[in-house]
Amino acid sequence: MMRTSASILYLLCCLSGSLMAQTDEAERNPALLPLHTSEILQSLNRFQADTENLHVVNFWATWCGPCVAELPLFQAVDSFFREQNVPVKITFFSFDMKEYAEKATVLLLKHGIKNPGFIIDEVDHDALIQGISEQWQGNIPLTLLLGNGRKLLHDQAFPTRESLIEFIKRP
Repeated sequence: MMRTSASILYLLCCLSGSLMAQTDEAERNPALLPLHTSEILQSLNRFQADTENLHVVNFWATWCGPCVAELPLFQAVDSFFREQNVPVKITFFSFDMKEYAEKATVLLLKHGIKNPGFIIDEVDHDALIQGISEQWQGNIPLTLLLGNGRKLLHDQAFPTRESLIEFIKRP
């Protein structure tokens, strides 16, 4: 009964398309929550329209060496902007298969990352690529900077904390 109630609650949350509610859940529960391509694209549109926060969105995978190498940079940058009282929200989308969600969660936590994380479930690569940018070829790591109508794309690993901060501060 408890499991059925939890499943129904989760389904209703997904059907509502409310990533903000899911983001709140992800902040309380470090497990990566599954999202479909359409939900990801809706989320990115909401992030881009947000006038109160900058959203740094990172697409990554545990099997991507450059992705894993830059994870500590995101944690350092998150701390940097929190200390500055700058409203920056960092969200992670993993391309790992759903079966590897726990491995991805453990890796994020190992690097001190408690930001919301999602695992891409039922990915439609063509729709995702077109929805993000026709210039993007689907490679990861991919980092987007969204907010106040802005959309900046960086499709390589950041070599340093400073390079990531510079990307976020770009006008």
